Amino acid sequence: MRAQWEERKIFEHVARTYGCRFIINPRVDYPKDADHKAKCVRLGILRDFLVDPRSDVSIFAIPARDPQFEANVTIFGNWWVSESLRLSNEGLEEATFMWHPQVVKRFSENFDYEFEALCKMWGVDKKQSRLRAIQELDDALHEL
Repeated sequence: MRAQWEERKIFEHVARTYGCRFIINPRVDYPKDADHKAKCVRLGILRDFLVDPRSDVSIFAIPARDPQFEANVTIFGNWWVSESLRLSNEGLEEATFMWHPQVVKRFSENFDYEFEALCKMWGVDKKQSRLRAIQELDDALHEL
């Protein structure tokens, strides 16, 4: 857990320094035995990150199109991509880590296309996307 915490802090530093973009799904169904409080905490931490004034310039986020999308993809520049898939009701069961340049490029291009399509679908530009994502997080937290 300590290593995961350190990793999260490094990702936060990189995001604040160089910027980042998220496609979020705060309403994804967790396993039936998932801790309700833990979900609220995770969503709250993401919300706090997005509303922080240091996130105002270079951090963008947009809600996902499909409320049942159940994959977690992390793309780190053009260096590597990691994809975790939920294969059952028990949670994330399979993760792949790829660094082949063509695979990373394909994931990055797909993400860019989807991010732009979602901005268009929600009727916001890139700079307004973070506010739309915050609204979606607020709605999801209110439902919980």
